[in-house]
Amino acid sequence: MSILITGATGHIGGTLVRLLDTAGHKTRAYVRDPARAKLPAATELRQGDLDDREALARALDGAEAAFLMQGNHDVAQTETMIAAVRAAGVPRVVVLSSIGAVVEPQPLMGTWFAAKEKLWSAAGPAVTFLRPSSFMTNTLWWLPALREHGHVVDATGPGRMSPVDPDDIAAVAAAVLTGDGHAGQGYTLTGQELLTTREQAAILAAALGRPVAVADATPAYLAGLPEPLRDLNAHLRDDRVAFLTDAVARLTGRAPGTFEAWCRRNTSAFEGIAV
Repeated sequence: MSILITGATGHIGGTLVRLLDTAGHKTRAYVRDPARAKLPAATELRQGDLDDREALARALDGAEAAFLMQGNHDVAQTETMIAAVRAAGVPRVVVLSSIGAVVEPQPLMGTWFAAKEKLWSAAGPAVTFLRPSSFMTNTLWWLPALREHGHVVDATGPGRMSPVDPDDIAAVAAAVLTGDGHAGQGYTLTGQELLTTREQAAILAAALGRPVAVADATPAYLAGLPEPLRDLNAHLRDDRVAFLTDAVARLTGRAPGTFEAWCRRNTSAFEGIAV
């Protein structure tokens, strides 16, 4: 099967390309900068961005399936992607969405994902939505605060979340892209545990073998955040996304990875951080 992957230089797309290549599928990576694409030798590189309908349509031409992810919330870009899929006649499309598109009440960011899903659903191609919870790789966002202040800022307090390993998202995407019966479906992807920010910091500290300090976000800190992030943190503090699903296990045949396992694989990212 010939499959086009966007976001192939990222955590999910890069793993997805490698999984599909190992399984014997023909992979095409749609990238802005081919020099950054450290991918299997058999991967065909196509250059362009998601605002270029003609370039994306050319990259999609002849593909039997596509994995599409969008790094912003611009519905005009979504419409461009839909037009390219239609022009190329791709019969199977997997779109990376978010858990926020289906939780109620929806955070502001969730309404953006829901709007994009609505456009895709009305477009005609056989789309499958993957709706992951927070990525375990979001832990890397702690690095600037750890470097500058020596602690993680906890903006979500007692609120729990179900972080999911991007490798598991990629494994689900591979299963959906190459398997049958997924058209028109939406899968909410979580890890196997509910964790507060402080619990995540404690797990990271155990993996590193040294403390990871945590400081509660001050009212001034929260007020200074962009509105979408401030709204999202409020939803998380209220425990509104504190649930687990079995989708990763159902679709891949194995349990999702733990946050501890992710931390142990990624300790090198935190080397040299003063505490």
